[in-house]
Amino acid sequence: MSWTNRTIGSLSVSPIAMGGAHWSLWEERDDTQSIRTINAGIDAGINFIDTAHRYTFANDTTHNEWLIKQALDAAGWESSAKASDIVVGTKGGHYFLDGEGPIDGRPATLRRHAELSLKTLGVESLDLYYLHWPDPAVPIVESMGEIEAMRLEGKIQNVGVSNFDRKQLDLALVITPVTALQNKFNPGHQPADELDLIKYTNQLGIAYVPYSPLGGTFPPTPLKPTDPKLLELAAEAGVSVPVLVLNWHLSLSPNIIPLVGSRRPESITDSAKVMTANIPAEITAAVAALLLPSTI
Repeated sequence: MSWTNRTIGSLSVSPIAMGGAHWSLWEERDDTQSIRTINAGIDAGINFIDTAHRYTFANDTTHNEWLIKQALDAAGWESSAKASDIVVGTKGGHYFLDGEGPIDGRPATLRRHAELSLKTLGVESLDLYYLHWPDPAVPIVESMGEIEAMRLEGKIQNVGVSNFDRKQLDLALVITPVTALQNKFNPGHQPADELDLIKYTNQLGIAYVPYSPLGGTFPPTPLKPTDPKLLELAAEAGVSVPVLVLNWHLSLSPNIIPLVGSRRPESITDSAKVMTANIPAEITAAVAALLLPSTI
């Protein structure tokens, strides 16, 4: 089947998202190629881009957002999409500084990061703003309280949390209407509590945005199993193995929106094929049987 747009609170987004980490997290980054990748993703039908202050190895924590802004201003894609059609989700409370990656969920830090994001992206309100990590030194109610204050001020449209477990999510929900949860999940990383969390967020109408859906690089989680049957099934469906795996994600639950990182236009164009590949149900079922232990 083909996949239609999914929902994050007030937002209608493509079934998969483009992750911006690879565009800034390398010492030898290529801004021109990254903008070409953004353009290719939009041409392929993706309208959801994910970024964060932490996505850099430089003390300039706004580089990834700046790069996205350049791409949106130039509108270098060939499709009829407008810059205003592109949803950008960003994160605060985690950043790079002098070789370290501090987690800082203090209200003043979250407000400063949000204000920087507003300025860099050139918008009056952020489409989606996540607390990147819960800070062990700061109560979740304090961190989320500041994010809720900014939402009520109109600076944030939709609230997300990242790297949260169920207990932490429940604490956040007491304070603010969380609409997205972004956690690590892929065929090689399917802990039982994460499977339960996907089911729970679906029941609550919260989008589940898995990062590293194909394994990732920070750190990598190998695709498992590496059964040659996956190659056979991909060939039968006429798609790549990554597309087959992204289709598996989308078939697990209607609230899943895989977050795909890509450095090259060719990679994001291939990943986007999952939206229109119409992979037969029997192949999807066969892939699910290979990629156990999913039981959602």
